[in-house]
Amino acid sequence: DAKTERATALSNLGVVAWERRSLNEAEKYHRESLELRRQLGNLERVGDSLNNLGIIAIEQVDKKGKTIFEEAANIWEKTGHQTNLVRTLGNLGYLNWKLNQLAEAEVYLAKATVIGASAAHRISLSSTYNNLGIVRFSQGNYQESHLAYRQALNCSEVKDNKRDRAM
Repeated sequence: DAKTERATALSNLGVVAWERRSLNEAEKYHRESLELRRQLGNLERVGDSLNNLGIIAIEQVDKKGKTIFEEAANIWEKTGHQTNLVRTLGNLGYLNWKLNQLAEAEVYLAKATVIGASAAHRISLSSTYNNLGIVRFSQGNYQESHLAYRQALNCSEVKDNKRDRAM
């Protein structure tokens, strides 16, 4: 379908603009892609577009990213995409950290670790635990920060062991 192809091309142009650090241009392409994807009714692609816009908001340290990521998280919950949900919640936590909203950041990151740990396919949570450690450290919770960093280390070791066995 021509509309689907156009939405994909616009999204790809947004990624290229983002890579070049042309954030306003990237946002424009991703918003156009999002609009087409909404018209097409493909929730998964809408979620992808929202995540792309949210990542731009993180780079701009813009609170509008919170609403964007929350909509994406609702989509991933509806569609059952645990991996995307964990990533989106992690991004929400990271954005809140950048906005210096540490309590909210901790809530989203902790929720991401719970969902990721319970997922049947064992989502790698190393970066989420690292971000949770940063938030807890920023709050002055050094013991909890240490525990989160240890969890990140454990996740990375599990990932390395799985890679070694696959060879």
